[in-house]
Amino acid sequence: MDKIAQVLDNKLVLDEVLHLFYEIILLQRETLGERHHETVWTMYLTAALLDRRHNLDQSLYWIYQVLVNQIDILGEQHPATVYIKSMIASALELRHDFEESLHWFHQVLVLRRKAVGEEHPDTIGIEFAIIKVLIKKGDFDEALHWLQRILALQERTVGEEHDGTMAIVYVVARVFEYKNDYNAALEWYRRAFIQGQRKFGEKEERTLRIASDIARIEEHQQQQQQQRLLSLNKNAIFYYDAAAEEERWRSDA
Repeated sequence: MDKIAQVLDNKLVLDEVLHLFYEIILLQRETLGERHHETVWTMYLTAALLDRRHNLDQSLYWIYQVLVNQIDILGEQHPATVYIKSMIASALELRHDFEESLHWFHQVLVLRRKAVGEEHPDTIGIEFAIIKVLIKKGDFDEALHWLQRILALQERTVGEEHDGTMAIVYVVARVFEYKNDYNAALEWYRRAFIQGQRKFGEKEERTLRIASDIARIEEHQQQQQQQRLLSLNKNAIFYYDAAAEEERWRSDA
């Protein structure tokens, strides 16, 4: 597999493979038809190669072609169709088209919930994908809303010390930091640290990383406090000098 990846990373080879796929698709359309599973599979491979080449517009074009055919052949709720929709959402996210990406991820979420339920890891995985887009979009309050809901679900179903639950606590802390709400971020980092310390020990890599996050936030808060004190001192000196100058002016008069 590594050798195949190295070959496909070669731009000239990739161009040749794509050209070959385009010819195969034309031939398959003529001989097998647009909706034959082999034609659709070649379209999918073409989209995947274009995605590898970071040609997102062309990749999306072929993914859309695959989706139309998948819906017609397998139906809207087939796992393969749902997967193609998630591919579209991910490609749109990479293109920074966050609103459209969220639109497609929400479609996938509805289908996942219907197929496997609210608490299934696949469903939660899609919710995390939505949260990631919301964070990239800068919609931190909405991201926190989703995180709190998933956290309550995780605590109820797998417990507070499950790796997935602890990961969510850490992400909540990080989002509060992105919001510049350092008090809330520190509270959640400390919660994550206590969980990590209890489960993994003080010297485990994840626990040490959280300790580093706490130290960074505390240092930032100390710097802010020092800046506020410096600003207050400057203001006090200014008003003192102004008052002294006014007193001298009155004395001279």
